[in-house]
Amino acid sequence: MSSSNIPSAPIDNTALIADIVSQINANTNTKATATQAAIVADGDVTQAKLDTLTTVNGNISTDVQAINEHVTSENDRVLANIPSNSPVKSIQRGNLEYNIPGNGYYDVVLAAVDVAKSSLSINGGIRFNEGDSMPVTEFFSSTVLRIHNNLNAYANHRVYWEVVEYV
Repeated sequence: MSSSNIPSAPIDNTALIADIVSQINANTNTKATATQAAIVADGDVTQAKLDTLTTVNGNISTDVQAINEHVTSENDRVLANIPSNSPVKSIQRGNLEYNIPGNGYYDVVLAAVDVAKSSLSINGGIRFNEGDSMPVTEFFSSTVLRIHNNLNAYANHRVYWEVVEYV
């Protein structure tokens, strides 16, 4: 045997292998990107077809969704043009139980109302050793209902109130 066919030093193939790996990676990435785009496109087409189908009583119909949208649209249009027959714009109610010092008051915060178009009803009163008394209640402002203790001593109040605002 002749030893002339065996190289005397190892050959460095690092650059050649790196080049081959780079080409394989580039080719794989290109094919993966193309495959992913095709899958997404097929999924979009399938979803678009599914979105147009509606099942009614077990049967698939492409017209049902369009009919439903039209009916809803017409219903909204008709309801928007029907005037309200109610003269009441808003109703606010509440009740309180608390102690107020003599000649003091308690403020109840309301949603804003037009006082000129509102009515106030109260029920209840002040429980006091000397008997019952109805508290003085008034609109202090468009957002405050004020309940006064018109006695000269602390009083336990139990008041039910209702504010009705009219159109």
